[in-house]
Amino acid sequence: MPRGRYRPKVQKDAPPVRAGPLMSQALRDLWRRPLLILVVLNLFLSAAWNAAGQDELMDLLLALIVTAATIYVQIAVNLAASSEDPGASADAWFRAALTRRCFWRLVAVEIAVTALVAVGALALVVGAIVVGGITSLAEPAVVLDRDGPIEAIRRSARMTRPARTPLTVIFGLLVLAPSLVGPAAALLGVAGTILVVVGAILLPISMAGTVALARA
Repeated sequence: MPRGRYRPKVQKDAPPVRAGPLMSQALRDLWRRPLLILVVLNLFLSAAWNAAGQDELMDLLLALIVTAATIYVQIAVNLAASSEDPGASADAWFRAALTRRCFWRLVAVEIAVTALVAVGALALVVGAIVVGGITSLAEPAVVLDRDGPIEAIRRSARMTRPARTPLTVIFGLLVLAPSLVGPAAALLGVAGTILVVVGAILLPISMAGTVALARA
């Protein structure tokens, strides 16, 4: 199969899932093509999002376009991270994401997972992290196997059972924590350029979480 095409790794006797190696490898691979190009694209989209307002129709349209493009980048990252030979072309993975036909499923599962994590947060942060660990493989299930949102969450609950602790650690450190730092900084009065810089630092960390969970 040509380089840059989606071909997930299949291991009958896969080694146990370990949070440390998965996270460190994901963070290193973000600085290598094709993931590096996808990181840069996501940073560009984030800058465009920050530049878009919500008062004018064109600003709203720009925000919607940026949001859609960001979701396709998320799909591309999942596909590239799970391939045994991702090659160096980010274009190939973005094109693959456009033809994957899982856009709305991914939107639905992300909304569902966010809602479940929010419910878990009612039992303090620990509850949110635990729920996040249980649902951490729902997004890869949607992108890689094109499961529906409900089936993806059920499948994640089954697949994470043997490795619940390491997956919970990955979710907590690389997914949940970056998503909370930005709002927390805003509540503390951090604004303007500093907040944008914080977001630019956190975005690659969050993408590393996507890479690590796709490989898990």
